[in-house]
Amino acid sequence: MPTLASSWQQKLDALRGSGIILDLPTLVALAHSHALAAEELHAIRKAWVVRELQQQQPQLKKHRAEALYEEAKKRLGL
Repeated sequence: MPTLASSWQQKLDALRGSGIILDLPTLVALAHSHALAAEELHAIRKAWVVRELQQQQPQLKKHRAEALYEEAKKRLGL
């Protein structure tokens, strides 16, 4: 399983630092070969749910939507 050290953002930062140009073909190839770390999957899922909640309830603040997500996740035992 990938570790946090091999997160997508850290890979991109390392490549930028090495001088590699991150053009579209390079990014597509990297995306194809990258395995998401558990932390990245969690962040993506949470962001998706928070965005959906805020689209359904535009008055809902981000921190409240995040709290609702965490509460529901806990109730579901996830």
